[in-house]
Amino acid sequence: MPKRIVLSLALLLLVGCAERAWIRSAPSGAKVYVNDQFVGVTPVVYSVRRPEFNGPLRYRLELDGHQPAEGQLQKRVGPARIVGACFSLGLSLLFKPATTLRDRYDVPLQLVSTPEGPKPPSSIEVYKPPSLAPAPRDDSVRGRLRELQDMYDRGIITEQEFQRTRERVLRDL
Repeated sequence: MPKRIVLSLALLLLVGCAERAWIRSAPSGAKVYVNDQFVGVTPVVYSVRRPEFNGPLRYRLELDGHQPAEGQLQKRVGPARIVGACFSLGLSLLFKPATTLRDRYDVPLQLVSTPEGPKPPSSIEVYKPPSLAPAPRDDSVRGRLRELQDMYDRGIITEQEFQRTRERVLRDL
């Protein structure tokens, strides 16, 4: 019995070391800074140790040709941690508090608007009317899912719209 208690406490100590969050940007490839320290290039998994987790975690994303995006990594109560605390009679909260980071941060980046004046006429351009035929669509399930993922990656649709449409496509199989 004492061995079991010692092993359980050792396991709890090993489990509660760091918090992680996945940071993505649309478009990807942005440099990520947290508290003015370079973390990586999006998409990146940011890991923070518990002592640093207690303070504010401010992020900044930078990408050439886009406006920098800034914000703060939000903390939330982890439901799994509450359940774990119930099963361990509160002992798990001694090693890992109930708060955690959100799992994923999707940050859209805005293009920098450059004021452009009218272009001088350098040559005569012939107007070509757009084709009246719609662009060919890939109606296969794989093609529809690929198109849906592309729309989500570009920030055209929200995560909820992505999940709902994906479920509908897979349900129609």
